[in-house]
Amino acid sequence: DLVGAAWAGLLLAACLFLLGRNWLEGREVRFTAEEKGMVDHLVAGLSSSRARHLIDQGVWLTGTAGDVLTREGEPVSHLYYLAEGEARVTSEGRQVGTCRAGDLIGELTVLSGETASATVVLTGPARFWCASAEGLRPYVEAHEDISRALEHGFAAALKAKLRASNRAIAEAGGVASTG
Repeated sequence: DLVGAAWAGLLLAACLFLLGRNWLEGREVRFTAEEKGMVDHLVAGLSSSRARHLIDQGVWLTGTAGDVLTREGEPVSHLYYLAEGEARVTSEGRQVGTCRAGDLIGELTVLSGETASATVVLTGPARFWCASAEGLRPYVEAHEDISRALEHGFAAALKAKLRASNRAIAEAGGVASTG
């Protein structure tokens, strides 16, 4: 059937065109070292072009000691990826953790609009990527592949934070029971 063969040929040509375009887009994407680190930690499963699209939703900034990224009890205004430096995490005025290079800050609440569970303050010079919650929420809702990749990255970050918290509690002698 000549008509069926023609349609199959057009469909094949369209598929090859789309595959070729995606391949070319992926080849042209370039990442800086800090962007590559972010992609590897946060959205490892995304194609290069989609990861670039996500990174372009935020900006890279340089911070100094004392810069406050989140405040306990206040809405989280940005999602942060800490590429270099450290930050102190406090809750109810007590230090409960430390964020280091490769950590996410605000991932628990940035997409939900809930308030921060802790205050996070830079302890020295730092380099980080940040994206506004206001812009990120509709962006993530509109891009299912990025939403899935971020959820996976957020889950991995939370697991790492839980492990670090458990180690810190164990090193401090465990949790005292109150009777």
